[in-house]
Amino acid sequence: MAFQNIALKGYNRASHWQLVFQMEKLPLFVANLEAALKLTNSPLSIVDYGCSEGFNSMQFFNKSLELLRKTSQRPVSILHTDLPKNNWTEFFNVLNNPHNNYLTKGNVTYSALGRSFYEDILLPESVHVGFSAFAFHYLSKEPIRKPGDTGIFHSAYVEQGRQDMETLLNKRINELVPGGTLMIIVGARTEQLNTKMGRLYFEPLSNLIKMGVISQEDFSAFGMTTYAFTLSEWQTLLKKLENKVKVIELKMEKSICPFYLEYLKDKDIEVYKDELMKFVAQMMKVQVNTFINRTQEEKDKILEMLKTEIKNLIHSDPSEVYMEFTTLVLEKLK
Repeated sequence: MAFQNIALKGYNRASHWQLVFQMEKLPLFVANLEAALKLTNSPLSIVDYGCSEGFNSMQFFNKSLELLRKTSQRPVSILHTDLPKNNWTEFFNVLNNPHNNYLTKGNVTYSALGRSFYEDILLPESVHVGFSAFAFHYLSKEPIRKPGDTGIFHSAYVEQGRQDMETLLNKRINELVPGGTLMIIVGARTEQLNTKMGRLYFEPLSNLIKMGVISQEDFSAFGMTTYAFTLSEWQTLLKKLENKVKVIELKMEKSICPFYLEYLKDKDIEVYKDELMKFVAQMMKVQVNTFINRTQEEKDKILEMLKTEIKNLIHSDPSEVYMEFTTLVLEKLK
């Protein structure tokens, strides 16, 4: 979804880390569903903003409805949204797989919509519970650098990230019924730099520059397609929205890489290298396809070389890898 024009092909195969963290938030989400039951006697309207290829969404909603059905048989309608270029064929294949299918939970229907979440998606005051996991940190467009504004984390990038999140939240709040909730999970940024993840991302690129595969000019055009808020940035933004919503949860957490935890148990370095490489390469694929001006065949070759460099780096330093994530739950004021 980078710059809202490139779908994340292969996301189902490289998003296990996101799923592990997302599933830890099930009790919080189910509490939102149970609170929504008190808002209406009609079917619950749930929206999944940024479903991608569907596997993580199906796992999450399947378990959520299983838990909800212990206390309520209220009909539920779930709308899954993503870009028109999303891999919708894969999405529907996943949805119709009986191992993932939440339709077996009864009294539930689904629909899907191909539209950017930077646009209006539903009518005002029509959503009881909104949800988005690892999607709202993607920018709407490439930030325009100001003269003399250099570096990947330049000032226009920061401004774009802050403006985009404010736009997203206002649109989603508008779609909520009074008393409805919006829960989002996004990448986070602390004041202390995550040097290990930084190395995994930038060192392979640096190595390809030294090898002459990527030019310094190529690299100078690189930019980040996501923006991660610090806690203070969230507090500043939410202050602007205090006349519209109440903050139910704002929590920033450190998540240890699940592949690393598995490696500690079984000591299989090859499995660890392969799984972590796929996660990092999935993020880098968007940057390579967006910022490098080559044929698609050449871009694919560059990505394969980056994968090799990532695995070499993991092998040389198989120490702890972590990321920071933020969970935010907002309730629309009545």
